[in-house]
Formats: sequence, structure tokens, C-alpha cells
Amino acid sequence: MRRVAQRLRRLSARAEAVDHARRSLAAREPSNAATLVALQTEAQGHIVDGTLVMGRESYAAPRVMKYKGDTGRVIIGNFASIAPDAEFYVGGLHRTEWVSQYGLRAMLDLPGAYEDGFPYGRGDINVGHDTWVTNRTTVLSGVTIGDGAVVGTGAVVTKDVPAYGIVAGNPGRLVGQRFSDEQIAGLGRIAWWDWPLETIKERIEDLTSPDIDAFIASYDPGA
Repeated sequence: MRRVAQRLRRLSARAEAVDHARRSLAAREPSNAATLVALQTEAQGHIVDGTLVMGRESYAAPRVMKYKGDTGRVIIGNFASIAPDAEFYVGGLHRTEWVSQYGLRAMLDLPGAYEDGFPYGRGDINVGHDTWVTNRTTVLSGVTIGDGAVVGTGAVVTKDVPAYGIVAGNPGRLVGQRFSDEQIAGLGRIAWWDWPLETIKERIEDLTSPDIDAFIASYDPGA
């Protein structure tokens, strides 16, 4: 009888573990964006699955992590390059200021689950134009990555990244910028990513030149 009782306890514990895992998985809603391959679109503001908003000519197949109750989106600008294994968390944060940071209502199937502020996010993730988000990066909710910025391999981005800034490390920190402040201001005024595609093709030699000052002198409306 003792062995039978022990076996029943083990089976009961295993059943509880399986049920816990089931409820944990049910709380997650990974975006379909994870299955996209080199997504490209001509339409600005193209919406993929209601969570990922892609600008024109951007390519991405990021893993967008969304949980029940999350309302944030990932908004990507034009001509952005996003690695396929980049991860964007639009929410899923725990309430560390509560007595218990565990998702009690959600995990115990109690009334008010996902309506009590757990989990939560800090708002949309905004990724600017002509950005490069490289491999194995993680971007948290509420972050804005400025135009022309670079997010280095493996970086965990928890704070805003300035235009043309270069971020690396965990947590991500600003390690440099691509151009001078004056050049960055000029490129922002030009905003070549808003040009018609035919104009971009006509000016391809200028756009692929390392002579930043010459490009700004040619096209900056404020020069």
C-alpha cells in the first residue's frame, strides 16, 4: 500500500507539472512574424499579424514575443535590416513592485487574469529608418531605435538608441556613432528613405558613397 500511495503522489505531482506547463504556454502568444522569411513590402505601414508594422523595402523575420494582455506593437521604418533571430518583447514584464511578482491570477486561473496589469509592457517598440539590428539581439518594450542606428550582435536593448548610434553589450550601451553630430542632423533633414524609389535608384551612386559631406552638400535642404 505504501508503494501504491507513493506512486499515486508521483503521478499527481507529474499531472500538476504538466498542467502548469500547459497554462504557461497558453499565456504566450508568439507572433506569426517569427515564420516570415525576408519579408519585403512596398506599402508603408504594412501590418503583419496586427503586431508587426513594416515600412517599405524593409526586410525582417524577427521573433516578436507577445503575451496575453499585451497591446504593444513593433513599428519598423523604411529600408531597415533586421536579422531573423532578433527578438522583440512587446510586453511580458512582471510586476516587481507587487508583493508577489508571480502571475497568480493567470497561472491559477483566477478571475481578473490578464486584466489586473500582469503581464505588462512599456509601449510600442519603434525602429527607425535605415537601421541595422543584427543577430541574436533582444529589444524590450517601449524602446525607440533612432534612424540609421546599429544594434550589435547579442545586444540587449533596454533604453532608447539615438539616431546613427551604435549599441553593443548586455545591457546595451552606446559605444559610438556612425557620423558627426552635424552630419547626422543633415542626413535627418534629407531623409532619403522617404524619396520615391525611382529617385533612390537614380541616386544610387551617391547613396552608396562614403563621402558623407558631399552627399549632404548635394541634397540637404538646409545647407
